[in-house]
Amino acid sequence: MAKPRSGYRSPRESRGTPCLVLLCLCYSSTMPRAVSQCSTLALFADDAKCYRTIRSASDCVRFQGDIDNLVEWSDVWKMAFNMDKCSVCTITRKRNPIIYDYNIRGRALKRVDAQRDLGVLITCDARFNEHIYAQENKANKMLGFIRHSLSSRSDQFLPTFRSLYVALVRSHLEYASEIWSPKSVTLIKLIEGVQRRATRLLLPNLTYNDRLQQLKSSPIGLPERS
Repeated sequence: MAKPRSGYRSPRESRGTPCLVLLCLCYSSTMPRAVSQCSTLALFADDAKCYRTIRSASDCVRFQGDIDNLVEWSDVWKMAFNMDKCSVCTITRKRNPIIYDYNIRGRALKRVDAQRDLGVLITCDARFNEHIYAQENKANKMLGFIRHSLSSRSDQFLPTFRSLYVALVRSHLEYASEIWSPKSVTLIKLIEGVQRRATRLLLPNLTYNDRLQQLKSSPIGLPERS
C-alpha cells in the first residue's frame, strides 16, 4: 500500500484498516468457488451460510463434500472456522425429512431448530412464528421505555412521541416484514396490538382510527376499525 503524500496520517490509516478490509475481500471472494454448483454460499461480513436442496441421501453426501471443500479452503487461507458458531438446520415441512450427521474434521455439527439470517429468525418447519413473538416482545419493551421516559402526555409531545415510536418501536415490527409477514389473524392481532397500546398512551379517549389520524400513522396489519 502506498504511503500518503502528506505528513498527516489519520488513525484509520495508521491502523491499516483499509488493507485489512481489502485482504478480507480477497479471501472471501474465492470462498464460493469451493462449493459445487448445486450448493449456494451466502456471505455477509464475517458470516457464511452454505445451503442445498436435499432430495436423497446422495445429496447429503455431496453436501458433506462441499463442507469438506470449505474446510480445505480455510486451511489454505489460514482462516479456521469457529466450531462453536457452526451449526446445521434442516428447513422443511416434510413429516420424515432426510437427516444426515454433517461434520467438520470428524466433529459433528450441532443441529439447531431455528436459524437467524440477517436478523430474521426462521424455524426448521419453515415458519416465522418465533420471529414474530421475538419482535413483538422487543417492540413492547421499547414502548415501555418510551412510556417511562415521557414526563408528560400533552398534545405538544405528540410529534416527539410519534418520532420515538416510529424509530424505536415500529421499526422492529416492519424490518423485513415482506418476508415474515403473518398470515393468521392471531399473529396479525399480536403485531397490531403493539400499535394500539402505543397510540392509547397519548390519546386514550379516541378510537383507534382517530388516534392513527391524529398521529399521522397507518395500521400495521389489520383493516382500520375502532
